Formats: sequence, structure tokens, C-alpha cells
Amino acid sequence: MKKILVAALAVSAASSMAVVKPYVGASVGYTLGQPSGVLGTDATSSSPENIYGTYAGKAIPLGVHAGVIDNDVVGAQLDLSYLLGQEQDISKQTDYKIKSTLTGVLLTPSIVVAAKGPFTPYAKFGLVFGFGLTDEQKVDGAKIEYTGGTAFGFEGALGGEFKVQERLGLTVELAAQSLKWAPTDAKITGNNLSKSYTLEDDGKSDGDIESLASATGSTARKPVYDLSNLAIKVGFNYHM
Repeated sequence: MKKILVAALAVSAASSMAVVKPYVGASVGYTLGQPSGVLGTDATSSSPENIYGTYAGKAIPLGVHAGVIDNDVVGAQLDLSYLLGQEQDISKQTDYKIKSTLTGVLLTPSIVVAAKGPFTPYAKFGLVFGFGLTDEQKVDGAKIEYTGGTAFGFEGALGGEFKVQERLGLTVELAAQSLKWAPTDAKITGNNLSKSYTLEDDGKSDGDIESLASATGSTARKPVYDLSNLAIKVGFNYHM
């Protein structure tokens, strides 16, 4: 009986010390084109060079989030962001260029670890899921859209919150995502073309815009996009 009473008192004391606070917020950012990988080739000069960057580079992530934090130290957060991609060159040849624009929704559940004070440094670690992703590539009057499939990866972020009012804080963070996406469908239009393709691991033709324009079948190789990115974000938290 005494043990039960002691356990009940311990649980009661722990519950009274825990202060779980919910919050909501929003952010806007810009991806820095890093980490850099080979996107294509620039063959417009006598010495062809690689074009470096990431498919998620030069994008503007627009996000909203909600979370809870226990004693202003440890919590959990769910981010929902729309990745508004900007057009970028992925291939430059002597007679044409290929431009790519990526858009889609990213869902990021994460764990938050923070410190107390008017300035609150924090770290976030979590997973990233990409939905409704579209990569639109344009070349010489034709357009191809890669769609389908779910992206998956990880995110880590370091940031700080500056308290401006009792419930309102401004946030600045540097976020890094390691993210891969394998689209499942492709559609090419323009230049009197209208073709749809199913993308498979053993597709008969290559999954690039040049080979799809001349392909006779309805399947193509499934490309794998590296959407890893490094982004700077600013926003706010409203603590309830």
C-alpha cells in the first residue's frame, strides 16, 4: 500500500511539473542550391562543363506548422510546406537548353529540443515526406512533366526564436534536407507531341526528354531525383 501511495505521489509531482504548451506558426525561406550535384552538361563552349546544383535549388518553401513543447525544452512539431520552385537550367547545348521547375508539398514531423530564455536556440530532427511533386522540364517548344511517387528523406535544422511579445516569437533557422524522389509517370506535350509514359525500373527507353520524344513504347526508365537542399527560413511562432 505504501509503495502504491509513493508511486501515485511521484506521478502526481511529475505531472504538476510538466507544462505542455502548444504553438502554431508559419515561415518562408529560400533554398541555396546546396548540396551541389551534377544536373547536366553545358556544351555551349569548346570545353563542355558540368552544371551543378540540386533539383530543389532556387526554390521558395512556404510553410505552416504546429507543435507542442514540454517545459520549453523538448517537444514535437509538424511542418507542412509548399515548395515553390524557380526555373533553372539543367542542360545547355549549342542549339537548345533544358529548364527544370520543381513544385510539391513536403510534410515533416520532427522532434524539437530547445533552451529557455528570451532568445531560444533550438534544434529539430525528423523525417520528410514529399507529395504531389511535379518536375516540369521545357526544351525547344516541348514540355515534359514528371509526376507520381512519394519522396522520402530526413531533415535537421538549427535555429533560434526571438521573443517579441509574451506569446509571439520570431524565428530564424538553417534547415538541411536529404531527400530522394522517383517519379512514376511522365507526359510530354508540344511540337505536335502528346505522349504519356509509365516509369519503371526496367523501362525500355531512357527517362529524359530527348529519348521520350522519339520513343515508340509507353514505358521508360524511372529517374531518381536528388531533392536534397539547404535552406534559410524566417517565420514566427504563436504560443497558446
